[in-house]
Amino acid sequence: MMKRLLFVVTLVLVLSATAFSQWTLTPFGTKADSLMGNSGAHGVAVDPDGKIWVELYKPASTDTVLYPETNKYVKVTHIYVFNPDGTQASFSPIKSVTIEGKVKPLDLGTAGRGGTGLARDKDGNMIASVDFSLYKINYKTGEGMAKYQYPDGNGITRAACDTLGNVFIAPTVNDHPLIKLDADLANPDVIMEKVPSVGRNLEVSPDGNTIYLVRHTGPGCFLVTRPSEYYSYELTDTVFAGWKVEGIVVNPVNRLLYVSAGSYQDKPIGAPYSPSQQDKFVTIGTYYGVNPRTFEVVDSLAWKYAEPNTMDANSERNRGIAFSNDGKTAYLIQFNASSVPVLQRYVTNDLVSSVNKEKNAVVENYSLSQNYPNPFNPTTQIKFSVAKDGFVSLKVYDILGKEAATLVNSQMTKGTYSATLDGKNLTSGIYIYQLNANGVVLSKKMTLMK
Repeated sequence: MMKRLLFVVTLVLVLSATAFSQWTLTPFGTKADSLMGNSGAHGVAVDPDGKIWVELYKPASTDTVLYPETNKYVKVTHIYVFNPDGTQASFSPIKSVTIEGKVKPLDLGTAGRGGTGLARDKDGNMIASVDFSLYKINYKTGEGMAKYQYPDGNGITRAACDTLGNVFIAPTVNDHPLIKLDADLANPDVIMEKVPSVGRNLEVSPDGNTIYLVRHTGPGCFLVTRPSEYYSYELTDTVFAGWKVEGIVVNPVNRLLYVSAGSYQDKPIGAPYSPSQQDKFVTIGTYYGVNPRTFEVVDSLAWKYAEPNTMDANSERNRGIAFSNDGKTAYLIQFNASSVPVLQRYVTNDLVSSVNKEKNAVVENYSLSQNYPNPFNPTTQIKFSVAKDGFVSLKVYDILGKEAATLVNSQMTKGTYSATLDGKNLTSGIYIYQLNANGVVLSKKMTLMK
């Protein structure tokens, strides 16, 4: 018997402390700006080299590849790979991959469901969803590495990958299983026998203990959780009620969940930001940066609709988002519209961090506490106090004085705060973190040990 869903998120005694990032639409000036697809695109991801991978739902015109095992031509989707400057990688587009000496076309299948998502695994390789198959693709060469077929021949969502190497996949329709695979797309483990509602996406926390199962025809996003790897998963809660979520991803730097709010086909009418932000309502075509602990909205960026915007079922739908390795460039794709380019790039210089303010804290002086834990791997908390309103920065430098991370760079009110540093992309060593507030400068050392 499925556990009764909770529709109210328990509030914690923290409040978001930063202003939204300023995201600016920044075209490439290359083919990346004009890429089209039959019904748009359905997958986007960024690899360790900064290349942008875009999976079309179907190519703009029908394309076929010979399948040697049957000696027949099959219809395929295309995966385009762009360098950070918008030029195409040498192996782009990908229409088939070779795994253990055998050619595997990116086959649309007899149902013609197309490409349905891209995810980056723990090693930076791409996990592509096509029809009811998963393909693991080497991000450096575009060559195939592994393949998995979902049971019952049902269409699948975008996959999600944790830092332990696990790969998670769900069905697009209800009453089929949520499955966990190992890094080689093998050893399937059924987490949930029957997934409710219809959805196209999912995400997982870095430690693999929380799965965000978004279903745009259901009540919101199902939280499937476990206390640790030694326990079984359970469906424990529902968040983003009424948002009609179709896209979700974790920003690799600030660790916020970026969650889309509906489309003109599935409208998020009257859906508030969060239980503690009932006076603000989500807007169609917008991604919201959400604190994964409090579920409060602290950032947003919006897809720019083509003109004229039909504002109906034919309009673009936010099905995918990915971020650059520094977290400051967002790549959005649209599904549904065949006559509109599938990819938009947005850039910010003031990325919002996941910083929390303690409620009812009494502050008399500026302070900067020792990070905890220390040494750390890969995340640590930094607590600091600001004695009066003003502009505050909290930055991290390596031992040579080179800036390694910016945790805070905005106006803040008087209070005590906690910031999270994620050292996933940093090397082991000693770092200096420095608070600069209203002319007061405080610094401490910390050690990252991997």
